[in-house]
Amino acid sequence: MRSVIDALRRRWSKHWFEPQPPHSAAIFRVLLGVFFLIYWLPRAPYVAFRFTTRGLYTPDLSQLGPLGWLMTPIPLWATWAIYGALVASLVSFTLGWRTRSAAVVYFLTYLYFFHLELYILGASYDRLFLQISFLMCFSRSDEVYSLRAAMRRRAGLPLATSIPFWPLRLIAFQGMLVYFATGIHKVFAPEWWGGEILYYSIISAWGSDLAYRIAALGFPMELYDVLVYSTIVLELSAPIGLYMRRFQPWFFIAGFAFHSTIALTLQIWQFMAVPATYVLYLDPKRVERFCESRWPSKGNA
Repeated sequence: MRSVIDALRRRWSKHWFEPQPPHSAAIFRVLLGVFFLIYWLPRAPYVAFRFTTRGLYTPDLSQLGPLGWLMTPIPLWATWAIYGALVASLVSFTLGWRTRSAAVVYFLTYLYFFHLELYILGASYDRLFLQISFLMCFSRSDEVYSLRAAMRRRAGLPLATSIPFWPLRLIAFQGMLVYFATGIHKVFAPEWWGGEILYYSIISAWGSDLAYRIAALGFPMELYDVLVYSTIVLELSAPIGLYMRRFQPWFFIAGFAFHSTIALTLQIWQFMAVPATYVLYLDPKRVERFCESRWPSKGNA
């Protein structure tokens, strides 16, 4: 029994704390940075409307006590300065220059805007994005495929061949919980025990033109039942599909199709960030071998 416990302890320690090649982290950094730029840049024309004293509403944050003034709407010029810092930090993060500092700036500016408006709207994906952004503050994701790496190679300086991987393990674990916890909720929520919720969702205010065309085809409710039950199975299988190498390709394909369909029919494209985490479930050493065979990162030491 003791040997079993020791073996489990070693596997646990290896999974969470053993340094790993940096390629997975670099790929995730680029995917995440591009996604966040797509998420924030379209907000530029609406900065005054959404985040300043000229906006639609001003939240009452007096319950925060002395910290309330930190999250109170401010004049437009100052809000633009904060928004500019957010975008600049994302560009620096995506390109891989002073990545952890950029991640800290992005997290703090995001947190500010979140409490001004997004917190009140209660967007679940924003809470997920904030968690990911916070963990990226601790990730050395710029050792390869980054502006920093290119400059250090040019100067003849060494780059790390392995990095602490625990922040990325936590991000991956959170991604798995997004699926699994949602599946558990649907199992115990009676409204998800049939396809009606899907049918009425695609003809609701969330539905896209494509969704309305699909609904107009008159498919039987049994088809919507199958789609809902398949979604629940997909979500509940996340601990197996994401972590077991044998099932990963199938789960990744199904997951990407799932999120793409939601984006096209219900216009909830924000959860397309979750497939970006798929690279974190792959063996980092396999990712390194694949990347180095195609895009060698010369200069690592």
